[in-house]
Amino acid sequence: MPAAGSPDLARANAELTQAQADLDAAQQRVRDSLAGRPDYREAWAGKTAAEERIDVLHARGESDYSKLLPAAQAALEARQQVTQIENKAMANDPQMTEARTRLEAAVANRSALQAREG
Repeated sequence: MPAAGSPDLARANAELTQAQADLDAAQQRVRDSLAGRPDYREAWAGKTAAEERIDVLHARGESDYSKLLPAAQAALEARQQVTQIENKAMANDPQMTEARTRLEAAVANRSALQAREG
């Protein structure tokens, strides 16, 4: 049973930290690659415009739900479109899949070590 400060647990924590950093880097690489895609740029522009519309309404102190609700709905839909494009690109990226698998393994390994500590 490894102690709280055991070398095994320290190694597991270091592996987990590295796996998370690798996943973060892979996600950023995928997002950066999307910047050149017209569909992503269009979705991002729509998201930005919808969020700016909400900001304008809030800055004016708008409280009329008939104006706020459509703006909020448009922003939600625009964010969802961006997220769908990102998620699809990430799901189809082998480096992203590998990084996610390594992170899941690192989490499981650390959890198993912690469980053995009791």
